Amino acid sequence: MAAALASIPPRRAATSAEIADLVWFLGGERRAARVTGETLTATGDSAFR
Repeated sequence: MAAALASIPPRRAATSAEIADLVWFLGGERRAARVTGETLTATGDSAFR
């Protein structure tokens, strides 16, 4: 686990509150009205390495 966390820029796992913020944003009709057909992955930026 330590090696995995060291490989992402935040150097830590996401908190449940951070994931909840994403769910809250996507669940709002007006907040995410233009987000369609997307797969969002909470990677901590590791997907861009």
